Amino acid sequence: MNRQEFLEKLDKELTRLEVDDAEDIVDEYSEHFDYKLSVGRTEEEIIKKLNSPETIAEKYAASDKKDKAGDITKAILRNMGLGFLNVLMGFVFTVLFCAVLVVAACALACAVFGFCALTAINIGGLMPAQPIAAGVFLGLTLLALCLVLVIGTIYCWLYAMQWVKVYWRWQKNMFARRFLYPAISLHPLINKPLANRIKFSGMVGAFTSIVFFAVWFIVSICLAGQFAFWA
Repeated sequence: MNRQEFLEKLDKELTRLEVDDAEDIVDEYSEHFDYKLSVGRTEEEIIKKLNSPETIAEKYAASDKKDKAGDITKAILRNMGLGFLNVLMGFVFTVLFCAVLVVAACALACAVFGFCALTAINIGGLMPAQPIAAGVFLGLTLLALCLVLVIGTIYCWLYAMQWVKVYWRWQKNMFARRFLYPAISLHPLINKPLANRIKFSGMVGAFTSIVFFAVWFIVSICLAGQFAFWA
């Protein structure tokens, strides 16, 4: 059985058992296949880890039955608990996205000050007075650091969005009183060659910023004629 056959069989079984939201369920499993295929799994390996379409459909059908009267109180308490948890997680995710904005702001600041140091433009007198040669290496240091921070911002954003998806999937399973939706990885879906290029760029940026910082420090000492060149 391949992916197409699995999804068609699942759709057929869900429809036969009159399961609600059958189309959405099939879409969830289709996304699951997309993710697993992107990380190098084969269709056969993915299907082997999943239950059969018949079993999946039967579990959904069973969960769609009406709650017994004795379960209503439990459902209310569960939903109240999830509501409180949502407020807490909303605060956590707000802090997380604020952290992403802070990293992005640092990247922008490095880009601006790096450009100012390279061009000897002193906006509002924020840049310390220094020889042109020292300014060039300081500018290159800040621009290299900017590259690292930009990559860090991208990764932080992708992970933040992925964790929101993971929490949302967990919520769907909890509200439905079932864990039938396929699990979502904590790691964002990034094309492997692209991920390797981004990581390589980040390492180059980090190494370059360290080298340029060391050169800037040495040049500043030589031009000032003393170790404490900032004095």
